[in-house]
Amino acid sequence: FRWGPKALPPDLGPGVTQAEWDQICEIYTKAIRRSFVVGWLLVGAYAVASTLVIAFTDIGALLNLDFGACMGIARGMDVVIPQVTLAIYWGIATKKVNFEILEPKGYKMVDRLCSQVVETQRSANT
Repeated sequence: FRWGPKALPPDLGPGVTQAEWDQICEIYTKAIRRSFVVGWLLVGAYAVASTLVIAFTDIGALLNLDFGACMGIARGMDVVIPQVTLAIYWGIATKKVNFEILEPKGYKMVDRLCSQVVETQRSANT
């Protein structure tokens, strides 16, 4: 798995080399891998803890839910936790890419809702 295309995008602008682009791709690839590992470890810990709480306490009776409903609510976190860890690691990667590679060259990576945009510092400040 590798984030981004292998070739340097032509619209990235002058001043960014292929080696720097490979470094950017590696930073994001590591962030994605780490977020999945951390996210799924947290999901596993949450699943064990919530199963134990639901099985050995009277939380279902307090909430007027049966065991299956409680487990369904607990299992919903399987989707949320990895997304949150990915968002955290992605933000860290973007800050690292900007600080180490792009900002010294006058560019800035900006995270959008479903994409990323590389802007010049002049357009980012306006």
